[in-house]
Amino acid sequence: GSISQGVFLERAGEGNYKVREMKDETVYVTGESRTSVENAITKTYGAFYVAFEINGRTGEIVEADCSGTLELTRSFVRRMFVGKRILEDDQKIEEEIRRRYFGSSVKALLVAYRDARKRFGQIQERGQI
Repeated sequence: GSISQGVFLERAGEGNYKVREMKDETVYVTGESRTSVENAITKTYGAFYVAFEINGRTGEIVEADCSGTLELTRSFVRRMFVGKRILEDDQKIEEEIRRRYFGSSVKALLVAYRDARKRFGQIQERGQI
């Protein structure tokens, strides 16, 4: 279902947070990728995860995060996804990841994104949003 209307704290720089209103038309969807690549992310979390807050009506990604161990990684990933539509912009998103992201977790990021995209599509097909 959809997220209840409310507020949450959004990181706004080091140690600072700002209040952002959640709209009841957004949903929270995650994707994961299990990988054998030995990097800090998989050593810390055991897998690579991405999380999206998505407008259920339009498919637009309004917020994104990942299990990156560095704030810069998480911020960079966020900027690549926010503003794009998870289903309709899939080729554009994957091309941008391949063109701009050269971290050791690039394959894991692609797989986790595809997993989240699949989950969102299933939610839409079942009419849950």
